[in-house]
Amino acid sequence: MQFRLSLFDMNASSTSKKVGCDDDFCSFISQSDSCQPAVGCSYHIVYADESTSDGKFIRDMLTLEQVTGDLKTGPLGQEVVFG
Repeated sequence: MQFRLSLFDMNASSTSKKVGCDDDFCSFISQSDSCQPAVGCSYHIVYADESTSDGKFIRDMLTLEQVTGDLKTGPLGQEVVFG
C-alpha cells in the first residue's frame, strides 16, 4: 500500500487552532515561561544525531469511525495536540 503524505495544513481544518501560552498543555510541558503570545506554544527538539526539529503545537479534532455493533460504524472524536 502506498500513501501520499503531506504536511498538515492548519487552514484546511475548521477545528484546528494554535496552542496558546496560557493553555494547560503549554504549562504541562514547561514551555509557558518562554512562550511568546504572538507565536504560541512552540517546541525545539535535538535528536541524538544532533539534528533538530522546531515547530508550533496545534490542537485539532481527530475523528475516526468506530464499530458500534451489528457491523455499523459511527464517528468517534477526540481533541489532540501535536507539533
